[in-house]
Amino acid sequence: MTTFPQAIGCKDAHTAVIHSPNRSPSRCRRCPFILGHMNGHMNGHTNGQMNRHTYRQAVLIAITDPTLHPEASHVAAATGREVIATTDPREIARHAPKAAAILVDATTATHVASLKAQTVVLLANDPGPVDWQLAMSIHAEAAMLLPAQAPELLALLGREDPVPHSDFALIALCGTAGGVGTTTLAASLAMSLERACFVDADPYSAGADLVFGVEAEPGVRWNDLGPDTQALPAEALHKALIQGPEGVAVLSNSRAGEPPEAQQLAGVLSSLRGAGHVVVDCRMGTALATVARDHADAVVLVVPAEIRGAACAARMQEECRNARVRTVGVLRHRGWSGIDAEEAATIAGVEIVAEIPTIPRLAKRMELAGLHAPPKPLQRASTSIFDALAQLGHGYE
Repeated sequence: MTTFPQAIGCKDAHTAVIHSPNRSPSRCRRCPFILGHMNGHMNGHTNGQMNRHTYRQAVLIAITDPTLHPEASHVAAATGREVIATTDPREIARHAPKAAAILVDATTATHVASLKAQTVVLLANDPGPVDWQLAMSIHAEAAMLLPAQAPELLALLGREDPVPHSDFALIALCGTAGGVGTTTLAASLAMSLERACFVDADPYSAGADLVFGVEAEPGVRWNDLGPDTQALPAEALHKALIQGPEGVAVLSNSRAGEPPEAQQLAGVLSSLRGAGHVVVDCRMGTALATVARDHADAVVLVVPAEIRGAACAARMQEECRNARVRTVGVLRHRGWSGIDAEEAATIAGVEIVAEIPTIPRLAKRMELAGLHAPPKPLQRASTSIFDALAQLGHGYE
């Protein structure tokens, strides 16, 4: 069973090993200034090591009743958890899979009936009555009256973070600079997993089918999907996609069609979650990357061994942290490397769990046949990534 029980920084987490090749310390004259500047302004990072934090899942309050909402908010806040309040169905769907509990009223209850949520509680104003039929129809764990049952609700929300039901992970990969091989690494990671789906979420991609060398194979591509992808059956979608090497199902851009819209990607990721591992290849700074990040269990930042790329990674890491998404980093050596893994970790504020050298003849192999058998450096990096993610813990900071 593959789960991510604790995030980096949890007291029960294992620190991922930083793999560093034998090389002399960086002689880049700018490194001392950059490292000192970042250490002076970053929270939770000292001397290249990540400080430990406890991640806890949030409480999602989806209540429209003006009397009930503040009552529920007071109870949720008393647990010490972060409270996310929204009644927008799209926002509810985005936050639901990662929330410890969702509190709903009669108006919003139908929005969560089909969502993959941990715990749903139907609330109503005291003295009631509780709509037990509605509670059963949305598979609520409990139905309570507030403020009369505030102590019971507090006890329920104060439990340990629930373990996600899925045996599978949703991982997004994003490069912090162009040309670092993010797509190739994402393809290798997908091929290393059992029952995986590769989702092409780069709006400027020429098509992930070219990466796998399956451009002539039949299968559904993004332009074959309609705008409403939320209700697509996961099993049917998985089977309808292009079948790539090592059993990877590939959802690729089409060279003749438009790239997916953010809402389409959100629907597909919601549908595929829990039906298999999902690896999402995305481009930084795009709406699709934001959707992928918000749906992911973890984000892998592919960082070039260069100061500018590491500094960019620091911004992306902060965005992921604010979105309560866990991150790990992979250091990519290309040509001349200006920084090593420890320096990259310090600048970027993300743990470097693997390093990838320049791989001779890989570009030619990809051009002629696609990635049918990842070379050993990519295989090792893929294993290190998933091992590191498997050591992370459940919940949020």
